[in-house]
Amino acid sequence: ATCAGLRAIGVLSDFRKLKPCATMPLKLDEVTMMGEASLSAEAEIVASQVERAKPMWIRFGEQDTLLLLPVVNATTQFSETADALLRGCDGREWNCAAYWFRDYKRGVYQVGMRSRNGVDCSVIAKHFGGGGHAQAAGFSCQQLPFAPPRDGERGE
Repeated sequence: ATCAGLRAIGVLSDFRKLKPCATMPLKLDEVTMMGEASLSAEAEIVASQVERAKPMWIRFGEQDTLLLLPVVNATTQFSETADALLRGCDGREWNCAAYWFRDYKRGVYQVGMRSRNGVDCSVIAKHFGGGGHAQAAGFSCQQLPFAPPRDGERGE
């Protein structure tokens, strides 16, 4: 395949691995188009993941705190998806959001969280044996700790 063909199908979209192609050097406008196409594809992935998110309860801490937050099984674009969830999911903005994926090699679920407006998601992550900082944290678990709300339950 030629460099142009690989660019057309998106194979050369990871710019960190991009190597100059001797037969067809990249021009600035080509790189710009590739970048725009890559950003557009990433935005579609994030939007798709946000559409699949559902409000779920998570219970944590010594006080048995319950927190309702949007949760989604995300396969890529983790930070971007979590940030988009905070900005709006299920018709409202959120102060904490979570994504998860299955790590088949280790046989665990990986859960990542993002928060804002004074919510410290590292407290939640530490409860489940993980860590991080106030606005970004995560943990691994054998079983996902989320529970769906009951009919009509919206949480605050």
